[in-house]
Amino acid sequence: MTIRSQIVPVILAGGSGTRLWPLSKKSSPKQFLKLIGNNSLFQEALLRVQQIPTASEILVVINESHYFICRDQIKEVGIENVTMILEPCSRNTAPAIALAAHHVEPDAMMVILPADHLIGDGPGFSSIISAAAERENNDHLITFGIVPTSPKTGYGYIKSAEKLDEMAFMVDGFIEKPDERRAQSFLAAKNYYWNSGIFLFKAKAFLEELEKWATPIYQASLDAYHASEIKDDFLRIDEERFAKCPSNSIDYAVMEKTDKGAVIPFNLPWSDLGCWASVADAVDSDEEGNVIQGNVILKDCERCYLSSENKQLIATIGVKDLIVVATADAVLIADKAHAQEVKEIVKSLKKHTSQTNPNSFSG
Repeated sequence: MTIRSQIVPVILAGGSGTRLWPLSKKSSPKQFLKLIGNNSLFQEALLRVQQIPTASEILVVINESHYFICRDQIKEVGIENVTMILEPCSRNTAPAIALAAHHVEPDAMMVILPADHLIGDGPGFSSIISAAAERENNDHLITFGIVPTSPKTGYGYIKSAEKLDEMAFMVDGFIEKPDERRAQSFLAAKNYYWNSGIFLFKAKAFLEELEKWATPIYQASLDAYHASEIKDDFLRIDEERFAKCPSNSIDYAVMEKTDKGAVIPFNLPWSDLGCWASVADAVDSDEEGNVIQGNVILKDCERCYLSSENKQLIATIGVKDLIVVATADAVLIADKAHAQEVKEIVKSLKKHTSQTNPNSFSG
């Protein structure tokens, strides 16, 4: 009888989601919002990893300012055995994953996933993760690549090389968000995948590569972890030591440098909900393609996303491909084609209105 590997799920919930301003704010970033259905994206991530048969303790890496909202949402879905790792400041994904890797046994198999993505077919996800964890050669750093269904220009891509086994391929390279012509060529080549930000590896394998390629991150995260305050349901990471940790993503710090990177194609419904246009695509629409939420009246409109989060009325006439999101303190109006640029608006607002309420903008 095969003994299945124990898996430690690690949910990265420290992001800010600036492209979903004005709803996503510093006090309530997008992973804690109930954008689709009755659960937040974070809660859906918890429920998803709970379906992995051999999943053990769930680790959640968050900003310490979100402890209470995170704790309450965990209780709301009734999931136990969750430990929160509280970051005193944001240092991107490589340090966040390092904190989790320092916390578990060296041979523990960790599955890393963002808290703010939408993944269909929970049982299918569980099956893929479980099968990947049982591969004979598990010294690779596995990333999961989404099989592309269209030439998306808002996603990064992973290029695969030679086949390792029936599931995995070696990674040939990572490509930043391409223009439409390159994205079309990637789709035709059939060995390029959307970069999902989901990983699977042994803790010691990741830490060895992190120490090799990003020594300052490895050492600062280790020092901060050893100086952390341990409580019943959380670890409060030492601020002075963690603040010295360089800020970098796992892709830049490790995956683009290591010779142990491998990719497993992942053919499930997936979206990173990285902008309002992505949210609109993920929600049921009316016959004219409009998505309506809250206090909205419209006439002769097509393919619009219209959302009022308070009693403020949104009224639109004769518009197409428009995004309108109204909250108590701000209104966003954007063409769907420019949805990715909301992040730049937030940067400008933060720069020029720093004297206003900081919770009006994502951190």
